[in-house]
Amino acid sequence: MPRGPQNRMRKCAALLLLLLVAQVSTLQLRGQSAAPVTLVKAARLLDPRTGNVLAPAAVLIEGDKIKQVGSSSQITALTWAARSCSPD
Repeated sequence: MPRGPQNRMRKCAALLLLLLVAQVSTLQLRGQSAAPVTLVKAARLLDPRTGNVLAPAAVLIEGDKIKQVGSSSQITALTWAARSCSPD
């Protein structure tokens, strides 16, 4: 058998495999949804390790993880900045 058809078959198989991998990767990215973001505001927040009280305070929760703790004004500004950049 001449090498031409074998070589062409290998190239076609490699191209099909590449397209399949690209399609699966795209589907996986679409399946990932953005984690919900929750901002909890408090009049006072006690840090039990140091005994410091932060007033007013806010806790930014993304999904099931605490992302940031700080002053209410600082975290609120970051939250609104992030929200204005999101596609929703």
